Amino acid sequence: MKHFRFLTAIHLSACVCFLLSGCTQDRDYTQWELPEGAKLRVGKGGIEDLKFSPDGELLAVATSVGIWLYDTETYSARSLITADKGKVTAIAFSADSRRLAGGSGHYTLSVWAVRSGKLLKTFGLEKSHPEVVGGLMRVVSMAFSPDGRSLMSFARDGYALRVWDVQTGDLLKTFRDPGAVAPANSAAFSPDGQTLALGRGDWQFGYVDLWNPETGEHRDILGAPGTVVSMVFSPDSQALAAVTGYDYDDRDLYVWDVHTEKRTHRLIGHTGSIYTLAFSANGLIVTGGSKGDTTLRMWDARTGDLLKTFKGHTDLVRALAFSPNGDTLASASSDNTLRIWDAETGHEKKVFMEHIGWGVDVALSPDGEWLASVSGDDKIRLWDRHTGHLLRVLTGHTGPIIAVAISSDGRTLASSGRFPDKTLRLWNPETGELLKTVSDHKGINALAFSPDAQTLASAGREATVQLWNVETGGLLKTFTGNGREFKTVVFSPDGQRLASGGWLSEIHLWDIQTGSLLNTFPEKYGTEVLTFSPDGQHLASGGGIQDPTIRLWNVRTREKRFTLIGHAKSRHSHHTSEVYSVAFSPDGNLLASGGMDGTARLWDPTTGRGLVTLTANKSSVSVVAFSSDGRTLASGESGAVFLWDVDTVLRRHK
Repeated sequence: MKHFRFLTAIHLSACVCFLLSGCTQDRDYTQWELPEGAKLRVGKGGIEDLKFSPDGELLAVATSVGIWLYDTETYSARSLITADKGKVTAIAFSADSRRLAGGSGHYTLSVWAVRSGKLLKTFGLEKSHPEVVGGLMRVVSMAFSPDGRSLMSFARDGYALRVWDVQTGDLLKTFRDPGAVAPANSAAFSPDGQTLALGRGDWQFGYVDLWNPETGEHRDILGAPGTVVSMVFSPDSQALAAVTGYDYDDRDLYVWDVHTEKRTHRLIGHTGSIYTLAFSANGLIVTGGSKGDTTLRMWDARTGDLLKTFKGHTDLVRALAFSPNGDTLASASSDNTLRIWDAETGHEKKVFMEHIGWGVDVALSPDGEWLASVSGDDKIRLWDRHTGHLLRVLTGHTGPIIAVAISSDGRTLASSGRFPDKTLRLWNPETGELLKTVSDHKGINALAFSPDAQTLASAGREATVQLWNVETGGLLKTFTGNGREFKTVVFSPDGQRLASGGWLSEIHLWDIQTGSLLNTFPEKYGTEVLTFSPDGQHLASGGGIQDPTIRLWNVRTREKRFTLIGHAKSRHSHHTSEVYSVAFSPDGNLLASGGMDGTARLWDPTTGRGLVTLTANKSSVSVVAFSSDGRTLASGESGAVFLWDVDTVLRRHK
């Protein structure tokens, strides 16, 4: 059994498609745009933005993997466009549907040819720019001018709207309110190219600045109650809709007439917070909610009447898009589904299950044939390791799941949830049957089965490790150590000892039978992950607060044999990188690691020498795992798991 923790921001997940009821299946996408040495991609990544092409033939889905293009007749994946910077956070089509622009962190903008996927131009703010230094500058809004010559962009927490020359990449104009004392929250660009809108606000008041992009004229300010969270123009550019509010739980939807600059409607219907919205060609507005109301609601923008409610999502609705003719609506949610709706009837036409976002934990079955993943929602997904197909979804938790483990005989799967669920559950992975539910625990950050599959260890708050009888679900022992909380736990291969560690905590080595503390290993910054060598003689530790190293310990003598240095500074900040996962190969001849710097690495544990550095999707590598035969390495990134042929990557990187 291999078990690995994922970073939470919240983190990653393994994912791929399978034909469930109403779901699509794309047989070849796991092979598309793979990095050198990788043989399979499991997962399409969490969704950041959605856009239909103006000709209605394509749906573009921006994800942590890249941009997926779907045919709107069959909703099968047509192609994948990968970005140099990894995650794509906003997208826009040109009016002729021939070009596609994408934005990402550090204010990087790219333009591709839609048909060929060829990268035409990359531009944006320099890394030394004051608005980029010290922040990601996540691009959240983009639009081409009607003639396709200019590209307008806005980054969340930025102070300005910017207009770029698409051909040269030169910055043409910058629109900002000279009196603004705080960053803006949202932006919108009218389809006719005549108006730019920038939304600001705080808990006291909010407003929308309007500009003419050609003349630079600052037209007027529209008053709004509270922060302007999200905005969109109607397709005819006659109306502007915005979500505003004084706090997260108190948001309303307002509509203005762009020419008279008068507010025409306040649209009421959601019982929770509103997060995103979209405007259809026939004058309809749809909003997506969160916080107790995850429905989509549709209004008539002209009358303000609530027309219908779409039910299906179970978590925050993150993105919405109408087809050009207004007949079809696409929605993406933190419940890790992409749904296609008939806008007229409100019925679901398709549900995509393969766009999984940040993952929390993943475990490989002992025979290496399947894996289990949890992704920050209340579901456990089981996947075929060879094809990437989704085998089964386990449901029952009522809150986000943070840890998962599989017993050595493959007959039991364990999972733990966080608030409001806070349960430990045992499942039969073959049938999906829930076997046991345990509520009396100290809080759980990590899980591990004993080698004989009879005992389950959970590590959590108050620096505790608890041992559970797998058959009965009863509590056997509780170990209490030093430190704030334990973040990782692992059994020795002989099942006689157990190691645990956490942030600002020493590594604790326990005797399973007596419950006594055998030893501690000093860790200045704590540890995020632990793993024993197959012979049980060595222990590898990684992580800790801003610690980019991996430590190899002699278990008997407590001697630190090597400190492995190689993971660099984070790609996304100036902070020191952290190590998120470590794993020994089954024969003990290799040690794999994954870190915040966006790399997976292979090491020789006998010498401490780095052998191979693998980079796939350029985001933090939150999991590494070897198959049972040691021939395949899995590395998990934001929204995808890449499978690598170990012999191939070792040969190519010699």
